[in-house]
Amino acid sequence: MPLLLRPFRHRWVIVAVWLVAAVQFLIWQRPQFWHTPFTSYAEARTFAELGRDAEALNAIARAIRQGGRDPGYYTLKGYVELRAGRYEDARQSFSEGLALRPRDHELVLGLAEALAHTGRPADARQALQGLDASTLTADMRFRRQSLYAVMKDFDLALGDTALLDSELTTATQLIEGLRWAMAGQKWERALSLADRVTAAAPDETLRREVTLHRATALDALGRYEEALSAYSEVATDENLPTRARLASQIKRHDEAATMLDELLERNPDDVEIARNLAFSLEQTGRLRETVYAYREALKLNDDLALRLRLWWRS
Repeated sequence: MPLLLRPFRHRWVIVAVWLVAAVQFLIWQRPQFWHTPFTSYAEARTFAELGRDAEALNAIARAIRQGGRDPGYYTLKGYVELRAGRYEDARQSFSEGLALRPRDHELVLGLAEALAHTGRPADARQALQGLDASTLTADMRFRRQSLYAVMKDFDLALGDTALLDSELTTATQLIEGLRWAMAGQKWERALSLADRVTAAAPDETLRREVTLHRATALDALGRYEEALSAYSEVATDENLPTRARLASQIKRHDEAATMLDELLERNPDDVEIARNLAFSLEQTGRLRETVYAYREALKLNDDLALRLRLWWRS
């Protein structure tokens, strides 16, 4: 190296040493001096996506302390707090965000959810009804309807007919609508949604749930034969009493007797089952089995009406 360059090289060495010392001093005095509100926010988002909620909340709190007053910071903070079950903190975060950006859809939806979970359904409902539906995406509208359902206001939950009839396409969303209809006892709407869920080709577990909902709705509407057919597709021990009742109602007494006999084997002391079995057998014209069934029922309950039926059949 030429002699004349050596002084410059020494100067650069001195500068480099000084910079290292300065950075080390800053790290010692302010360990995160290089953070800006945005870098803290970006870090918080990364933690949130990884499900590390405590670290996400620490990072977003740091972003706000550093002067970050973007409504998006409060949106992120509020939703992480919702996920962590910190509903009052979430309510405060969404409220602060709305003070900066009134009528922001994400902030309003988050605030309504926090209010619903803190026992303030009237305030939550007011917040949701203040949204301009024409500016909401289908996903936002679904979230709005879901919140109505959380508050058990199923009329409002089912009120967006365009959403339920055509705009929702996934089985997971449609099954939620079906559950709202069942909870609200809106049987015709439930049948319509059951058809839509089935068309969306759900997995086997969802198909069974849909079939049970369809059977319940058909039963409630007095469409007993269709209800029995639906229940038979997903026959279980739990719905055996319902299937036996439906078979009796549509006068399929042989089927009813078979199911009642099975029920009586499981519940040998149930006088109501024994009585219904005897009646179903009587309707089939199987006299010997009828007499035996009435005698067995009388052992459980010496009832005058049963004795008269037995006397008439004997």
